[in-house]
Amino acid sequence: LGVCLEYECRRKQLLKPVFLNSWIDLRATYKLFYKRKPKGLNGALQEVGIEFSGREHSGLDDSRNTALLAWKMIRDGCLLKITRSLNK
Repeated sequence: LGVCLEYECRRKQLLKPVFLNSWIDLRATYKLFYKRKPKGLNGALQEVGIEFSGREHSGLDDSRNTALLAWKMIRDGCLLKITRSLNK
């Protein structure tokens, strides 16, 4: 996210909002919380009993499924917190 977002903002001559300087690395959080490494988003969803909805690698569908995964993690007791940030 850090590299791609910076590049896209510069390329499109956009100012990046400050709130996009930090984020949650859900993959790393998942790995620590469940003590296993998922095989992609679909694998992580399957491991927690959620069926992938939509088309894989569709930005909107991946976002919705990621939100479902994050919500499931919260319900399972995971405390989501900022894990990554830009040093700027």
